[in-house]
Amino acid sequence: MAVVRAFDTAGGVPLWGFWEFAPEGRPHLYPPLFHLGVIALNKSGIPLVEVFRILGVLSFPLLLFCLAFVLEHSLSPRHAFFGILVSSAPYTLYLVSSYTLPFTLATAFCWLSYAALQRRGFLAAGAWLSLACYTHTGAAVMGGLALLLYGLMNSEIRAAAWKSVCLGALLGFPWWSYVLQHHDSLEPVRRMESSLIEWVPLCLILGGAGVLWGIRQRRARSAYWLCWLTAQGLFLVHYPYRFWSAQGLLALAILGGLVLEAWTRKYEGSWGIKQALGLWLILQLFCPSYLNGWGLCESNLGAAIGLSRLERTNDVSLYNRDLADALSRAVLQNTGEGDLIWCDSGAVAALLSALTGRASSTGMWEEVLPGMPRTPIERLQLARCALLLKDAGLPVPFVNRAQWKPVAETDLATVWIQDEGTVENPQGPVIPIAVCLGFLIGLLVLTRFKCNCKLG
Repeated sequence: MAVVRAFDTAGGVPLWGFWEFAPEGRPHLYPPLFHLGVIALNKSGIPLVEVFRILGVLSFPLLLFCLAFVLEHSLSPRHAFFGILVSSAPYTLYLVSSYTLPFTLATAFCWLSYAALQRRGFLAAGAWLSLACYTHTGAAVMGGLALLLYGLMNSEIRAAAWKSVCLGALLGFPWWSYVLQHHDSLEPVRRMESSLIEWVPLCLILGGAGVLWGIRQRRARSAYWLCWLTAQGLFLVHYPYRFWSAQGLLALAILGGLVLEAWTRKYEGSWGIKQALGLWLILQLFCPSYLNGWGLCESNLGAAIGLSRLERTNDVSLYNRDLADALSRAVLQNTGEGDLIWCDSGAVAALLSALTGRASSTGMWEEVLPGMPRTPIERLQLARCALLLKDAGLPVPFVNRAQWKPVAETDLATVWIQDEGTVENPQGPVIPIAVCLGFLIGLLVLTRFKCNCKLG
């Protein structure tokens, strides 16, 4: 939300993150396409918070719709049905897709790149891959790697697959070059979520069987999903949670659906709507998971009928309208434009920055280093307004209590003010919205091109 607010303020895509880790800021290396889409929805009259809520609810169903489209057109409607059947069972997949929205959208673009390669040729496939690049860099790398591996396994489509990747990289070069220019600012961070891996035995078993089946069958089109799983293995380096409980688990679930389709094909004559619905209900009811340190978690329908109500750490929203509005009013009443805010939670600081328009001396996503390294106390001293969360249970960290005074208190936090503070820096270079829109339209037009040249 803070990024979207900053884009709107700047009137385009700022290349320097002036709204966080102020006053120095840091390079803004997150691709802009998703945030530009959110701005468009916000400008249509939907409040910014509601935009994110709607997208959070619809993200996973829309991703499954995209998966069904790709499986139906590349394999068969039966494969689409069984792929959706298994993929929709684990709650953790819905949860992660709802808060990793850019990666979810970029995943859909990567799958459409594969579908376009089958139906339209390398021009459309490369355009879809470049859209993934402008949505989430990591997803685009995995999508390109999957296509390269797919080309290695299928000689008939090898040349077209490699051309697609080269074209996608070429079309994404403006953003790639900017990221590479600031590569020294990137620092992989092992997240807390890595200690909360959620194991889904049913998907792991079916997915393992799907891997063995895919290797043994060596079928050209279904082999792509084996390549997609292999590409997701990049998560294992720094983000194991994303492989075992999120994007990698989804790849395993898809392979599990494909092998389930192969197993049930021998009983095809006896299959109907009732049998399919029964199997779906069984998978939903008996697809529990095991969360490290917490024990057995409920399945989707199990939670609905009250079998369990375990609250995961990443299943708690930071936003409560009444609490956030009260805190935002306190900040706006005691600060002016250009003043910096500080909070002992980087996530809450980003939320309040989005709601108030005030830049923050702290920030989220430590993968991108600030423009100037500072200690937490130094960052506190830069701010005019400091917010201390009550639930954090942390001591008041002020160096000089005499220069800070409390001015407001809400159910969420206390608000402190000092007489002097640092103001934010200018915004830096900005890519105008019109330029971004024209480039995006060009890429979308290219996705409709059909290359009739012989594959391979």
